[in-house]
Amino acid sequence: MSLVYSGVRRLAELLRLDHLARRERLLMLFLPYNAYMDESGTHDESEVVALAGYLTTYDGWNDFEDEWNQVMCHYRVNDFHMTDFVGHREEFDDNNYWTPEIRTHLIERVTGICQQKTTIGVGCAIIKEQYERLLSPKIREDLKHPYYFCLYACLNMLINWGDQRLATIKPIQFLFDQKPGRFRLGSLKVRWQTWATDFFHTIKDGLDENGLIVGGITFGSRQDYPQLRAADLLVYEVARLRLNLWKEPERDIRRSMEVLKKDMNLMVSFPDEKEIRNFGRIIEMAAEASAKGMNDQEIWAELRKEFPKS
Repeated sequence: MSLVYSGVRRLAELLRLDHLARRERLLMLFLPYNAYMDESGTHDESEVVALAGYLTTYDGWNDFEDEWNQVMCHYRVNDFHMTDFVGHREEFDDNNYWTPEIRTHLIERVTGICQQKTTIGVGCAIIKEQYERLLSPKIREDLKHPYYFCLYACLNMLINWGDQRLATIKPIQFLFDQKPGRFRLGSLKVRWQTWATDFFHTIKDGLDENGLIVGGITFGSRQDYPQLRAADLLVYEVARLRLNLWKEPERDIRRSMEVLKKDMNLMVSFPDEKEIRNFGRIIEMAAEASAKGMNDQEIWAELRKEFPKS
């Protein structure tokens, strides 16, 4: 494993930036925050669906990548995936090497890096049964998946984050983990990424119409962007915590999650039934207003009057 590998450097190469432009671009990237997000629970049998990610400056991601790669090299890990680690699968199935002590040391190192090398984590997890029971078939058909409910919640939290740095930084750029597969939309089969991009911009236009906070969206792999492995770890812990609070509320919070939420640098939403119903009402009101010929700005203005904190 190369310690000089950089997904950001590869992105600069794809953009065909010369060395001077790369230096200038890296300086520009020092100011904005960059959100790396991953999703969990999008399989049909999942009880919880979650979306989570971390946000920090370029320097923060640069430091993260250097330290993360050193840890992966030390423990001889090529592709850290939290579900594989917890389930003793793939690279982690050799119990002769992966003793409890080594496993504990590794998870302490990676959770520590995620907590220390990022500015804030953002996540949302929803119980699929509640989503399907409380939202009308029409809304569920329009959304296609509770994944997009979580996307709305995460963007809404970021936009309403009271940190004064958002007044001076450039819009946040988002890199989401690639998700394979297509779903049927009318007579067409549409990629998840296509629908996610459209939905992302719909939310952006409504919640941040001037583009002051929410920037663009793109997709990449964990192999190209080690930063996505931090999101992979966080989204697993967010989904696991939501499931435990639902089924085993008396159970202690996992040690790894305790580390991640240290210093209160997490914003996590677990929508209850009332919030899910309100979300459904928002969608219905937007559809009614659109049918009356109202434009997007007028629709969102009406929604803010009805749900000022939604």
